Amino acid sequence: MRRRFIVFLFLLYTNLCHAIFLEEFPNLKDFVFNEPTSNTYFGLGLSPISIMNSKLYVAANLFQIHWINDRFDMEIFSASIGSTINSEDYSSSKHFTFRTIPKYRIFSFVSIGPLLGFEFVRFSNISARLYKDRYVTPYDVFSSNGLIYGLGISETIDQKNNRKIKISQNIYKQTYSTTTTNNGWTYLYQNPELAVEANKDKISAGIVIMLEISYLL
Repeated sequence: MRRRFIVFLFLLYTNLCHAIFLEEFPNLKDFVFNEPTSNTYFGLGLSPISIMNSKLYVAANLFQIHWINDRFDMEIFSASIGSTINSEDYSSSKHFTFRTIPKYRIFSFVSIGPLLGFEFVRFSNISARLYKDRYVTPYDVFSSNGLIYGLGISETIDQKNNRKIKISQNIYKQTYSTTTTNNGWTYLYQNPELAVEANKDKISAGIVIMLEISYLL
């Protein structure tokens, strides 16, 4: 314990002397080794207002990994949760989305690139069952999933201590199905609203236009 305390004091004294020395001779700062900054960033994001198939959509991006240098601005991976806001309860939905956006810097702070990901959708107020041939499942909350693809544009604002604020504008197409599953089962809805064919369009996949603000560190 005593030895560790002595080592701690020695390191503290060394760093203090180092700082005082550079204050006395500021011109030498250019010759002092500094650990290079990392190109990898972690972040959190918020999408306060977006449009999803003519409905308002709010989302929180819970986890992001970025790799950024002078030429590329790569959103390697991000995961977000969100929900729609609309007056018709049956068409309200919750979404869990994974995505990647490899972007290229077209200006010093503006980047653009393709968006590719996967989405899980759940309609809590809709009950549906699956049937195929002679087989039928019990009614359960309707959920579906599918790929998403589109385009991402972002503006990056540098902050102190190598932090960044990123403002992103994303547009993507949803592909989840409201009629059949990937393995050939068909959805049969219990809700009377969905007996009207026009109402099914309100829960169908559509286009998402999203504004997102992220903080990277």
